[in-house]
Amino acid sequence: MAQKDVGNKVPIYKLKKTEEVMKYYDEWGEGNKYDQDMVDWNYTGPKETSEVFIKYQKNKDAKIYDAGCGTGLVGVELKKYGFFKFLWG
Repeated sequence: MAQKDVGNKVPIYKLKKTEEVMKYYDEWGEGNKYDQDMVDWNYTGPKETSEVFIKYQKNKDAKIYDAGCGTGLVGVELKKYGFFKFLWG
């Protein structure tokens, strides 16, 4: 992910108040904007997280609690590997 692209698109570090941050994330999540930005930036965090998870968890019936799941990109990746029991936080 190119830092210049992120810096120009996400002014999150310039926001000072909790309410401003919450509003920003609420709006970023509308209309699939967040997920599209992650694709545009070639964000690999969910894929890398899933690869580490499946390395250690072989039970496809394991219950997975995804705290702070955002829009669920890790869950999307884990489903590709046959995991389907998610609890969202």
